[in-house]
Amino acid sequence: MPDRLGNLYDVLLGYQHPTSYLQTHNPYFNCAVGRYANRIKNGCFELKQIAYALDTGGQKHSLHSGPMGFDKKLWQLVEQSNNEITLGLVSEEGEGGYPGRLDVKLIYRLTQNNVLHIRYVSSCDQDCPVNLTFHGYFNLGGKGTGGHQLSIDAMSYLEVDGDLIPSGRTLSVENSGYDLREGRLLAELYAEGITLDHCYVVNTLGSLQQVAKLVGEQLSMTVHTNLPGLQVYTGNGLHPGIEGVKKAGGYTAFDGVCLEAQYYPDAPNHPHFPSAVIKAGEVRTDIIEYSFTSIMA
Repeated sequence: MPDRLGNLYDVLLGYQHPTSYLQTHNPYFNCAVGRYANRIKNGCFELKQIAYALDTGGQKHSLHSGPMGFDKKLWQLVEQSNNEITLGLVSEEGEGGYPGRLDVKLIYRLTQNNVLHIRYVSSCDQDCPVNLTFHGYFNLGGKGTGGHQLSIDAMSYLEVDGDLIPSGRTLSVENSGYDLREGRLLAELYAEGITLDHCYVVNTLGSLQQVAKLVGEQLSMTVHTNLPGLQVYTGNGLHPGIEGVKKAGGYTAFDGVCLEAQYYPDAPNHPHFPSAVIKAGEVRTDIIEYSFTSIMA
């Protein structure tokens, strides 16, 4: 994205070469995640009185749909123009343990106003929980993200256990370090021992709304979505051992921030959460927009 001097600034962490994104230990750099992003407890859920066991790749819980996740797929090119590309993917019935044949169209569009518009258009021939998101690691200027200010328009977030599995309860941000409604420097959170891998309740009710703002040294970015949750991950697991990355010497914890608009983690096991289920024959459109503005000197 152009900075205040008109120079292009790379806002995303990642690898130097495209083939590196296919390696096993990719920390989901800038991936399209599905069928179900985030976590599902014990890799199982029940839908319409049928129990489904997911392929967790040997892990206790399902994370980003495990070894059959969409981040590991080669999507098909459907259409492209100067500023827009449409990709397609079909996930067959039973893949990863999920019901139904899921068809997804993923549209990326970059506007003249420096808005990255991401749209997922999905349909399935059976009822199926579907949770798609963009797992981009953003750095908007500066060493690490401690100097970034993050604002989130949310009064509550999901309570999680030690495995980051939701308990089913929401916690108020009031009088806590997790209150980002007025914006806080991430360095302040880190100094308080707060590292984020939490889903904020943004209550869009299906309409496109601004839910977050991130301000770095070079650029600011707002996030708009029609999805009910925003998973905020402060790159806690980044480390110099991740090879082939853009940064000389490798990344360290907190070098990038993920703002992943999505349905709630483990929603299939919590009936009172907003439903992530696509009904058979339904076409659902999920939207995420990242809008960039240069910081004036």
